[in-house]
Amino acid sequence: MTNPGLALLDDDTLWQSATAAFAARDWYDVHEFLEELWRRVPATERDPVQGLLQAAVCLYHFGNGNFAGARILAREAADRLARSPAHWRGIDLAGYLQRFQEVAAPLWQPAADLKPLQPNEAPML
Repeated sequence: MTNPGLALLDDDTLWQSATAAFAARDWYDVHEFLEELWRRVPATERDPVQGLLQAAVCLYHFGNGNFAGARILAREAADRLARSPAHWRGIDLAGYLQRFQEVAAPLWQPAADLKPLQPNEAPML
């Protein structure tokens, strides 16, 4: 469940907080901020918000060795980001999608061959 205090933040503050959490690789906070933002944005902006949210959760799972969960979310995040505008809210989403897919590519290997993603390997916005 989302933190009820987030409902008090305006959309710009939520977005800035989400991008700061992305930079800090704090995937839980990215999820929280983007989930609240997703509830508010018009339908035309839901794919980029949910795509970034799913990418963050994928990176969290990948880093913790939950490769099955990371694999599912990688596919969903990539699909949503591919349907999103190339640039959105000052972010080069097309560039991020490319970097994300490069990092997620090992997830298609057998799980026995995978190693958890190191924090410094996560693609940044």
